[in-house]
Amino acid sequence: AFKERDFDAINDLQQKVNILMGLYDISTPFISAIKGAVAEMVIGVKAEARKPSASLCDEQINKIRYILSEAGLR
Repeated sequence: AFKERDFDAINDLQQKVNILMGLYDISTPFISAIKGAVAEMVIGVKAEARKPSASLCDEQINKIRYILSEAGLR
C-alpha cells in the first residue's frame, strides 16, 4: 500500500494495528497474549508459553477474541 501510495489502505491497516496493540495489555509478560492470538487464528497452534509467562484465563482469552474481532481478523 505504501509503495502504491494507497493512503486509504494504509489508514485501514494502521487502524487494525492500533486495535491489535491492545493485546500487549492482556498479560505480563505479553508473550502469552500474542501466542493466544495466534492460537485463535491458526488451526493446530496452542497458546502454551514457558515461564515466566503463565497460561491465559478465560477472561484473557475472551479479551483476545474481542480484539481480533474488532480488528476484523475473526
